[in-house]
Amino acid sequence: CFGSWVLQHLLRFGTEQQRYWLVRMIERNAGAVCRSTPGIGVVAMAIQHASQDDQIWIARAVFQEPELPTCMACVPQGIGAVMRMLQVLIDCDHISPPCSLHKYIADL
Repeated sequence: CFGSWVLQHLLRFGTEQQRYWLVRMIERNAGAVCRSTPGIGVVAMAIQHASQDDQIWIARAVFQEPELPTCMACVPQGIGAVMRMLQVLIDCDHISPPCSLHKYIADL
């Protein structure tokens, strides 16, 4: 759990380059990261403190695997992150949520 704490603080207080590399690692490993409680905390911090473009990349990576948002929503800090990712995806695509996103919202 200490590693999770360090990553969360780097996302919050780290340099732009540190945040960039952490976001890329989250994006590439979303499946593994979002299936662990400490990892969900890291993703929640990333979606809160990453640049707008990076938030989009994280959200798309998480929603590529349909079970990940549901898995994340089982943890208190994860539900807020999932809701934020839904909002990011809706805002970036300038579309209303498709039926599958309505399902996620209803399940949460």
